[in-house]
Amino acid sequence: MKGETIFDRMRKGMPIGRLDPEIDRFDEAIAEGDELRMEYNTSHLNRDQRKELLEKILHAKVKGATKVIPPFHFDFGFNIHLGENDIVNYDVVMLDDAEIFIGDNVLIGPGAKFVTASHPKDIEMREMNPFMTYAEPIKIGNNVWIGAGAIILPGITVGDDAIVGAGAVVTHDVEPRTIVVGNPAKILRRL
Repeated sequence: MKGETIFDRMRKGMPIGRLDPEIDRFDEAIAEGDELRMEYNTSHLNRDQRKELLEKILHAKVKGATKVIPPFHFDFGFNIHLGENDIVNYDVVMLDDAEIFIGDNVLIGPGAKFVTASHPKDIEMREMNPFMTYAEPIKIGNNVWIGAGAIILPGITVGDDAIVGAGAVVTHDVEPRTIVVGNPAKILRRL
């Protein structure tokens, strides 16, 4: 549609690739994200300085006692929406080609991964444009605990009060007030 940017198309799940007329804007945003990520992860900042830098990365105010412990990895940062009083532990990856919505009071264990991007399954399409990617948003409800090393795949919603066990690979939506574990993640029990 007229007036849409490459980022608008990405957020809508439309495919983009190296042949996109706005790929330079994408590359510039990735480079800016790289610089911000390096600064966040390697600088000796006090609490206020780190919060200010996180707000610059997210293009939004940090709410309540939300804390993101470095190292923290992301593509752009501006597609990440943190809630109030969240804890994002060491070495979390948020590939934010699409938006990632994190509710309030969410605990994210070390090494967890939120992957919004994917690639075509069609071999010929990948050969024609090897970089082609599309993205789907991830939504995490309130009072959720994401265990260490869990992987949340594109398009997933995790309901309020759920627990995703350590190392789980979440390939389907998680119902509220459930514990899911395994690969692929399945309900262990209801809370």
